[in-house]
Amino acid sequence: MQKLVTAPETDIVVCAIVGTGDFFLSGSALYDGEGELLWLTLKGDSAAQALSFTLTLRPGELPFQCGLYSDLETTHVNGTPVTGWSRREDLNGDGVPDARCVSEFMAGEVGVRFEAACTAGEDSMDAAAWYSALLVGQTLSGGVYLGDLLTNGEVPAWREETFSCLEQAREQAAFAPYLPETDIPGYGEFYAALSYQEGVRDRLSVHWHRGYDDVSIAVSLPEGELSYALADPDRPEEYDLRLYPIPWSESVPEEHRDTVSMPAFRAEDLTPAVVEARGREHDTGGMTYSFGVLHPSGALVEYRCDGLTAEQVWALAAP
Repeated sequence: MQKLVTAPETDIVVCAIVGTGDFFLSGSALYDGEGELLWLTLKGDSAAQALSFTLTLRPGELPFQCGLYSDLETTHVNGTPVTGWSRREDLNGDGVPDARCVSEFMAGEVGVRFEAACTAGEDSMDAAAWYSALLVGQTLSGGVYLGDLLTNGEVPAWREETFSCLEQAREQAAFAPYLPETDIPGYGEFYAALSYQEGVRDRLSVHWHRGYDDVSIAVSLPEGELSYALADPDRPEEYDLRLYPIPWSESVPEEHRDTVSMPAFRAEDLTPAVVEARGREHDTGGMTYSFGVLHPSGALVEYRCDGLTAEQVWALAAP
């Protein structure tokens, strides 16, 4: 399993690109739990040239690709296959077609993806293609050196542990107060996992499974920064699913989407009525409920429950 943690700020210089214009640069590196580099991203933006780029480097493999494209073309540059595509589209909303060019290839042991986007009107495609060709040529002639970025000694040690029964999970004393004392009736399959990294997370998740229904309780102790959308119980528009028909993209106002999707409530504000408001029909029948509870200790407990009644969910979550 890969464990992701954002690395500390790192100085990154790409002379082949930056030397040709006035770019504002930002960069980040992502490491796994053992401090090994997963990928490196450098972004540049030049308002003067109406040009931006994203350079992604991945040791050993091509960077992840989340899209499927039918117009890919492969050429050979200095004997190296380079795959890419280009497209005209309105990138800045001014009604004028702009250009985007993407190239990816292996530079030795490093996978490279370079995306150039230009919003200079009729000249956009020429500019984007020129920058893309420049990057490909410079990289394949000079190589890619990641050096000290390949490992990050500042990544804290990662601990993982799995449990085959609720009794084992409850032996983790810090989490036990937030877990049920007995298994969920009628749910036969159980799984639990603990993950801990100093300053990043301290989390225990327990799961029960039955057919198409799952009950999941995830307890996050205050280690690092917890992310949640706190809802006001006196404002049903922030969380009451009965107010919003599917699809939510059309019925939920933008300002309430985070809380409607997965709200968190302070433990002292949670009531049976609030739990009932979080119910909606499950795809395979019955009801499903989802919400979080923020306890005075700082612990965040998230519930995702299929196939239970509002009364059963309240019995699980009641402070």
